Amino acid sequence: ILEADPTLVIIGAGHVAYALAQTAPLAGMRLIVVDDRAEFLTPDRFPQADRLIHVQYARETEYLEPLGLQLTPPSYVVVATWGWDEPALAQILQADPPPAYVSLISSKTKWRVIRQRLANRGIDTARLDRVRAPAGLDLGAETLGEIAIALIAEMLAVRRKAGAAAAP
Repeated sequence: ILEADPTLVIIGAGHVAYALAQTAPLAGMRLIVVDDRAEFLTPDRFPQADRLIHVQYARETEYLEPLGLQLTPPSYVVVATWGWDEPALAQILQADPPPAYVSLISSKTKWRVIRQRLANRGIDTARLDRVRAPAGLDLGAETLGEIAIALIAEMLAVRRKAGAAAAP
């Protein structure tokens, strides 16, 4: 069976994204990084990226321009922004067909609040149930490198339909 290469889409180009971008190629994943800060979104910072996408975000209105992504079943999305997780997730969760994996770098409490807001906006409950938050396998990760490994491990488990992480 010929399988499309998985693509990791990292929404947010901060510290977690930097570590995750270094780890993704080891798992055979193409890489796309999206951010609203041009100074973070550079080829020098993300040389492994196949694509860098700069978006406009207005904090005052919470307006996020369309992300410009074509998500597919072999897409794996990690949301780790400095403050626009909710509008990013609103766009990602409306992708048809949905990506194989969607996660949010957050606490359980933050996810509960965002989840309720997204539900109030009409996002389908089944799609909300697919979001993994907190993200990554529970490996007791503390450092950025360990967090990146926990995220990649969870994506690999989903991709290979292995273990408890395979089901959302």
